[in-house]
Amino acid sequence: VSLFLRDTWVSSLCDSISRRLRPMGRGWYDLSESCWDVYRMSKMCQLLAQVRYRLQDALRSLVQGSLRGLARLVLDACHGVPARDLVWGSDLITSPYGPKKNPLFLVDLVLDHTGVHYSTPLEKFESSVVTVFDQVILATHNVPQLDKPAVCELREEVGGALRRACGPLRAYAAQAHKQAEQTAQEVKKEVLELLREKERLESSLPSLIVIGPFAVGVETKILSQVEATVAQHVEDEQSFHKVQLADQNNFQERLESLQMAVAGFSAHTDVGRAHETANEVKRLAKQLKEAQAAAQTYNGRERLFGKPVTNYDSLQKLVKAFQPFRDLWTTTSDWLRWHHGWMNDPMSAIDPEQLERSVDDAYKTMSKCVKQFKDIPDCQAVAEEMCGKVDAFRPYVPLIQGLRNPGMRMRHWQLLSDGLGMNVKPKAALTFSRCLEMGLQDHGQQIADVANAAGKEHAIEQEEEEEEEEEEEEGLLLNLIS
Repeated sequence: VSLFLRDTWVSSLCDSISRRLRPMGRGWYDLSESCWDVYRMSKMCQLLAQVRYRLQDALRSLVQGSLRGLARLVLDACHGVPARDLVWGSDLITSPYGPKKNPLFLVDLVLDHTGVHYSTPLEKFESSVVTVFDQVILATHNVPQLDKPAVCELREEVGGALRRACGPLRAYAAQAHKQAEQTAQEVKKEVLELLREKERLESSLPSLIVIGPFAVGVETKILSQVEATVAQHVEDEQSFHKVQLADQNNFQERLESLQMAVAGFSAHTDVGRAHETANEVKRLAKQLKEAQAAAQTYNGRERLFGKPVTNYDSLQKLVKAFQPFRDLWTTTSDWLRWHHGWMNDPMSAIDPEQLERSVDDAYKTMSKCVKQFKDIPDCQAVAEEMCGKVDAFRPYVPLIQGLRNPGMRMRHWQLLSDGLGMNVKPKAALTFSRCLEMGLQDHGQQIADVANAAGKEHAIEQEEEEEEEEEEEEGLLLNLIS
């Protein structure tokens, strides 16, 4: 709110007043008047004084209404709390003091070695809320009409309510501390009694006694359980380690099969099967990603077992070697699908900005693949073929952007048709293939000139619409103030 009052509110009003008074020129409302005495006698001075008074009155109403709302929120939450000191009863489950609507603060009762206390000191609640009150007042301290005594009275009322509300909290904590001490003493007494019983039992039983042909060993149940648990843990660790070794052996075989699969992509050279090859690439990419996650899991387990960490650098090298094949066939498949859509779908379905990005990215990727496959001539030939197709389509990008310019209206299409001597209209069935059949690629400059003019007109229309919207908002704001 402070930022809106300081910047947006004032600047919007200044701009609105300036725009409306500037056309009046010289006179009582002359914005260029520089003489102070003349300005003091002008109607401009009276107008701005009235605007200032209305702004101050609106701000006064806003601040006082906000502070009253904040005070009511706090006072409703403190409703029903007695002003006197009290002692909490033995019931720590239910509370007789409830707010009118909902509580405002969440605090935990902590029982630790220091005693019983709250997670947030109770004094901070009053100081924090009063600080918010002070910040609201400080944000509007330059408003002379603000009723300062009424604001200070609200501030004191809120602070007093919060101080009274802390009384039951202190009483509740004291009762909880009292019962916790009683409970702790009872538990301590029972524990000591059990320890004494255990000592008496151990002293009354020998560790070994011979009865006839039997040697009877006497052990406490706890020691037996400890030894059994330790033995079970050792057995589990050995079992897990065996599983780990078996998994890693299988994983090594899996890495070898992945290496063979990556190497096999050097034999894929048929552009006609690009979509099938791209699907195989996606499947292998997923398997490599899963293998990387598995390698991290196995290394983490090795650290837990205290074993040497296996080096899986070969997997990272395999992923790096696979990347050129992935780029080649993914981009080839995407390009064939894009090109078919651009040529045969209606022109209205083409996004010119997305088309330009796709063409540029495809050309950069294919140019990179040509360099990367210098040691694999067959794959390099595929990259060169696709790079040539992308490069051949690049000159059509400005033509499509011109025909899909958002500023093109019927008058521009008519102007273009007259200039070209042929009927060029944005029909629903018009495709780029049809545009090439009409020979529009030979009139790129003329189409670009019309499209540029249409784009400039469209930009001017948008600016005018934005100005109209701003004027409507300013008018609404002035109406609210008045």
